[in-house]
Order: sequence, then structure tokens, then C-alpha cells
Amino acid sequence: MPRFRHCLSMSPLVILLFHLATWLVHGEVANGGHRDLPFLLSFKAYNPSNVTALETWVGPDPCSGSWLGVRCSRGRVAGVFLDDASLVGSVAPLLGLTQIRVLAVRRNSLSGPLPPLDNSTSPRLRHLLVSHNNLSGGLNLSLPSLVTLRAEQNGFHGGLLALRLPMVKRFNVSSNELVGEIPSSLSGFPSSSFGSNVDLCGKPLPRCMHAYNAVEDGASNATTGVAQSPTAATNTASGSPSSSSNGRFSQLGLTALVATGIGNAVLIAISLAISVAMFIYMRRKLRPSKDDSKSSAALCFEEEDKIRSGEDKCQKSGALVCFDGGEELRLESLFKASAEVLGKGVSGSTYKAVLEDGIVAAVKRLSALQFPGRSKAFDRHMRLVGRLRHRHVVSLRGYCNSNGERLLVYDYLPNGSLQSLLQGNGMCAQK
Repeated sequence: MPRFRHCLSMSPLVILLFHLATWLVHGEVANGGHRDLPFLLSFKAYNPSNVTALETWVGPDPCSGSWLGVRCSRGRVAGVFLDDASLVGSVAPLLGLTQIRVLAVRRNSLSGPLPPLDNSTSPRLRHLLVSHNNLSGGLNLSLPSLVTLRAEQNGFHGGLLALRLPMVKRFNVSSNELVGEIPSSLSGFPSSSFGSNVDLCGKPLPRCMHAYNAVEDGASNATTGVAQSPTAATNTASGSPSSSSNGRFSQLGLTALVATGIGNAVLIAISLAISVAMFIYMRRKLRPSKDDSKSSAALCFEEEDKIRSGEDKCQKSGALVCFDGGEELRLESLFKASAEVLGKGVSGSTYKAVLEDGIVAAVKRLSALQFPGRSKAFDRHMRLVGRLRHRHVVSLRGYCNSNGERLLVYDYLPNGSLQSLLQGNGMCAQK
């Protein structure tokens, strides 16, 4: 019993210690408020009450799990994720969260500048994602632990020399109004990380032209020199070191401009000359020479003459036009030859003719009804067929087209007609 009473007397103390530990873990102070609550409520106050993403931001404890987009670690806000939430106002209150590690508010309508951030204000910030907003001002960030900075599609202006991010791995400040030279610590990122900033220069973008700046400085000095006081004019006449140095810089800038222009003109002229020379060379190479054309034409005429001379000889010998292999044929011999009917068809009759000298030929006599009259087209067609030579085509040795007769003379093949061969194979197949 004494031991039980001792436990009862100690229970209020245990409960008090438990609640105290809970308050400490959840970041609560003596007055009952959460340390990060004022910053979150301040950011919420910039936005109208109908913003859906912030409707759940009620209650004294943002780490209760009911606040949309808020992530906590050990009772402190460690991340805010509010992409595409139609937010407005300033993002500065959220950057007052001293234990925040990730801030993602992309594709909203936030405005105003980013406050200067360093290791004392945001020692744990690793990912800052504020792209596609209406933020402005300069970028003054000195965060050794920052790994990601996405600030593209905003209105930031000024230079990048105030960025000291030794650990950054993902970086993009494109489509802003930044000016000046890119520091060497950021030159390892691709040009797309700096694109659409017209006045940015340096690696990986085109290098800065200091000569142009010198020319502009010289021109501005010359303009302001018109309104100088007599004392300043006296100093200018006596030749101060600063005016002489500006003059040297302006001369160097003009010399560089002139040299660049001359070099570009020479390169363009050389390129045009090479292009014209290549065009002329290829045109001459592809164009056939006159000697080749003459020789090919001579060969064609010579071959045509041979064919025509052979045909003329045959025509003189009985109006029979003969081709290669039919030089011995005569029309009188064909009419005197013994004939055997091989077959008849719509186009005419075919005969086996045995000439006096023992030559055997197949003569096809075309029907006068199917081929009436004398036609030059028929002669042209026969000349084309007579020149055709193929091992699967029976050669035409000659033809006659006179006095109403149309005869075609072929080599005689003793193995029968194609029809008989097909019928014979069919019968064999049936057997």
C-alpha cells in the first residue's frame, strides 16, 4: 500500500513532464503558440479567403497534419508545397521559417522581391522553387546548403554576382531581366539556364564585349564634356590621365569593330568564291562532251544505216523486208515452196514452208479482214518486232506488206504448238 500511494503521488508530476516534452517537441512556447504559426498566417493574409489550398490553414498547430501543403519535422515546419495554388502576395513570410528545407510555390501569381538569404536566416534551406511567378528585385542569396534554385519566368533584375551557392546542382534563372556577366561559379550550367536574359553574357552565353562598353563610355564622356565648366575644360586641354585612357579605350574599340567587319567580309567573299567554283566544276563534269555526243550519234546513224541497207536489199528482192537471219529469203521462193497448214485462227493461217534450198520456215498469212489496206504503222511495228531478240521469243526473219498480202516469216520450231504441249502435259498429269 505505501508503494501504491507513492505512485499516485508521483502521477501528476509525470503527466506534467509528459506535456512539457510534447510542447517542446511540437515547437510550442510558454504562451501556447507555435513558433512558425505567425509566418504562415502572415502569408495567408496576403491571399483572399477563397483560395482552396489555404482553407485548411486553421488551428494553432500547423504540424497537426491537417494543414494542406505543410510538412513538419520534429515539430517545426520543414517544407511548404503549394505549386499551382493560385496564390498572390509576397513570398517573404514563408522565407522567415528558420527550419524550412523545401519551398515550392511554382506557377502562381506571387509578386515582390525575395529577401536576402544567408546561413543565418535559412540555414537548412536546400530547395527553393519559385519559378513562373511575378517576383522582382535582385537575387541576393548566400546559402552554402542550397542544392536547387528554380527562378525562371519571373521579373528578377540586376546581376548574378550576389549568388554564392557552392553546393547548387540544379539551377535556372532564364526568362528574367538579369544583366551583367555570369560568374565563373555558375558557368558550368547549360545556356538554357540563362536564356531569354538579353543583357546577360559570359560562359556559357556569348562572352561580354568590353570594347563596346569602352566605346559607350567614351561617347558619354564626349557628350558630358560639352557642358563642363571652364576649369574642367582647362583640365581636359592639359590632358588628364583619365581622359587619355578613355581615348585609348575608344580607339581600341573602334579598331576591333573595323577589324571584325573586314574579317567577316573576307570570309564571306572566300565562301562565295568556293561555292561558285564548285558549281562550275560540277556543271562541267555532269555535262556530256561534244565529242561523246557526236560519237554516240555517229554510232546510232551507222547502226540505222546498216538496218536500212539490209531492209532495202530485201525490198529490192521481191518486196520482202528481211531482218537478221533472214537474208537468204526471197518472196518468189516462198510462193514456190511446198506448204503444209499448221493452224488457222482469227488473225490468219500459219503454214510450214519448205523452200527449194532446203530452208524450213513458218509463214503466217494475216487475214485481209483483220488487217485491211497498207499501213505505215504496220511497217513500223514490224520493224520493231524484227529487231527484238530474246531466247524465249521466236525471231521474226522477215515480212511482206504489198499487193494486199501480209506475210510474217518466222523460224520453224518442230516441237509442235504451245497448245499441244499444254494439252500433252495435262494428259500426262491426269494419268
